[in-house]
Amino acid sequence: ELSIPSPDRIWFLADALRNDMSIEEIFNLTKIDPWFISQVEDLINEEKILEDLSLLSIEKEYFLSVKRKGFSDSRLAYLMDTEEKKVREKRKKLNMTL
Repeated sequence: ELSIPSPDRIWFLADALRNDMSIEEIFNLTKIDPWFISQVEDLINEEKILEDLSLLSIEKEYFLSVKRKGFSDSRLAYLMDTEEKKVREKRKKLNMTL
């Protein structure tokens, strides 16, 4: 699926990175700009960090950082194994409007 352009290829690219495929390997299959692949890799690395955090332990600066990268409350809740409502409540408590 990586080598065939399609609307879903971005999801396969992310899965390839989650499964430790290198940027070079992905580039060789897709010819997608390595810079773009590295941007997706950064998001995947953030996911791995978030999976090891709890909503109670996340600090405002880091929370703000991942929100700026585009993580939704729903995705954050999934990664930190909590409810979206609780993520939203913490974000509002911290006066974050992102």
